Order: sequence, then structure tokens, then C-alpha cells
Amino acid sequence: IDTTFKPVDATFSDLASLDVTAPTVAFTSSSGVTNLVVTFSEAIYVGGVAVANGATIDVSNFTLSDATKTITSATYASADKTITFVLPAAVADNATITANASFTDASGNSSASTIVGYLDATTDSKWEVAAD
Repeated sequence: IDTTFKPVDATFSDLASLDVTAPTVAFTSSSGVTNLVVTFSEAIYVGGVAVANGATIDVSNFTLSDATKTITSATYASADKTITFVLPAAVADNATITANASFTDASGNSSASTIVGYLDATTDSKWEVAAD
């Protein structure tokens, strides 16, 4: 039995700097009822892979609460951390868009089942940030 002490190369990390916060919707803007731009607080990942700039987002990852309409398309811009939704005209007032996919950040924090916006057609006919 070898009873000599061997040097140990220990590495410590600062637990306070670990990312434990899921990506959130930081800002929502629109130009009327048919375009919605959602800005996330950090880059988004799907299945552990960063969403590429210009990538078409699978619209089945989102639910539009106006069951008579569907989301036409969604595109991601990585530099701005935004998803731009193209929506059909005449979406019902107070309709919501809900992310039902598991979007994560680089650390794996999930933002699944998050309402990202609602249509306030009564006040200003624009999409607004959904309250948490």
C-alpha cells in the first residue's frame, strides 16, 4: 500500500455566479395585430442547441389562443434575441401566444409554458407583454 501523499489539483467555482435564471420575455412590440416581436432576456436554446440567427422557429412550439387562427411564421434573430411572429389578420381581442416548447438558456434553465404576449385590440390594437 502506497501511503505517500499525492498533490491534488482542486478547482473551485463561485456558486454565486452560476446562472439559475430562466430566459424571460423582456419586451414585446408590434406594428398592429399581425406582427409581434418578442425580445428574450438571453439567447434561447432548443434541445440544448443554440437557435441560429435567421432560423425559422417551429410554430407548433407556440399556441395562439384564438383557435380559429394559426401563427403564420416565426423567425429568430440571435443578435437581438428576438422572435418575430407573423400572425393572421383579425386575431381576437385578448388572444394570447403561449410558448409550449422547452426553450432554455445556455445553462439549461427552462422557460416552458410561458405566455409571451396578448393582444390588446380594445386599447391600441397592439400586442403587449403578458404579466408574469
